[in-house]
Amino acid sequence: MVPRRQTQSRHMNHTQEVLYQHHVGARSHYTSGPLAEFLAKKAAERAPKTFQWYQDSLLQLWSFLEERGATRVGDFTEHLVNLFRIELRARGARDNTVANRLRAIKAFARWMADTGWTDENPLARLPVPQSTKPQFDLIPDETRARLFALFPADTFLGSRNLAMLGVLSDTGLRREELVGLVLSNVDLGAGVLKVYADKTSDWRYLPLTDEV
Repeated sequence: MVPRRQTQSRHMNHTQEVLYQHHVGARSHYTSGPLAEFLAKKAAERAPKTFQWYQDSLLQLWSFLEERGATRVGDFTEHLVNLFRIELRARGARDNTVANRLRAIKAFARWMADTGWTDENPLARLPVPQSTKPQFDLIPDETRARLFALFPADTFLGSRNLAMLGVLSDTGLRREELVGLVLSNVDLGAGVLKVYADKTSDWRYLPLTDEV
């Protein structure tokens, strides 16, 4: 990946430049544009799972924009991001998944303004809904406490079972989703689980509370 520059000139107009572009030559293959630069920065700075979250969110947005011919810096507007949010919901994405996508997109918008790609943050006034716990029938606190008391935290199986119970009670994951969860999709630093949903054939991101 070949970066343009770390900081763009504030006096340059970048509105007609392409957000994300592939260059394929006889001996090289690289991407350019602010989206490519931002992802390269996150790949260098963040843990692989956190980078994957940024990449999934932003490349999904890019596909949406490209399909509509909105490929340039000046096309990156709050209106189109709101249309992307509507598209996600139409495809069955949960509210928490939509919120997580928007967080990554807003981080990109802030970076574009900070580095001079845009004169100001185009999404500064775009609100991101707070992540909420899935709604499901709650078991009584006494029953929940008895379940957690069944497993000793100082053994491997006990701590594993406690972790599984904690995730189930905190996120409302389906049993098959919990069983299919792998360590590489658990980002404790960011407090996020990456879960594949067979229902929508899509990945979703679930926040974890401090308790879990």
